[in-house]
Amino acid sequence: MNLGEKLARLREEFDISQKELAAQLNVGRSTISAYEKGTAQPSYDVLIRLAEFYGVNLDYLFGRTKIKASMKQIEDKLKTRSGMVPVDLLFRLHDIDKEAVGMLLYSYSIKEEYRQK
Repeated sequence: MNLGEKLARLREEFDISQKELAAQLNVGRSTISAYEKGTAQPSYDVLIRLAEFYGVNLDYLFGRTKIKASMKQIEDKLKTRSGMVPVDLLFRLHDIDKEAVGMLLYSYSIKEEYRQK
């Protein structure tokens, strides 16, 4: 999916018109249409405003990741009573240890789903 298609899909998910989005971004409706058709590319500033408006990250808009969440959203989810989860430590782990942590997180998520039922 290219950038224009992704922008059109996000706008539809938010159930807003091109005119409403244009007003939010302070651009013309025809500009939004051109972005979605791929006949024009948003400037860096507009890309940032689009990402902030939709609550997604730029890598998601460019198709480099399937993760929509912005870093702010991810950081907010990682906050605990005692501080932040030290995600940067995961990058230092060996692959086998990353696998173990992943399995542990998965088991906790399954347990939480079961508890909510």
